Amino acid sequence: MIDGLGERLQTFLENNTYTWIKDIFDFNFNGFVIKIGDTSILFDDDELGEIWINKKDINLISYSKKNRGITK
Repeated sequence: MIDGLGERLQTFLENNTYTWIKDIFDFNFNGFVIKIGDTSILFDDDELGEIWINKKDINLISYSKKNRGITK
């Protein structure tokens, strides 16, 4: 797992930050962190809707540059 991932996810959740996640399978997700569980997060992806992503599968996480003007 990425060092500091828990704190980073919490910050993105609290600030309702538009987020980019790249997983170990090279999939890219853009959207918002909705809920943080012990082993996974509920993520609202722009294209897929609400999905669960395993924390151990997150390879990169950052602010999304793909902003489509979506606000929540």
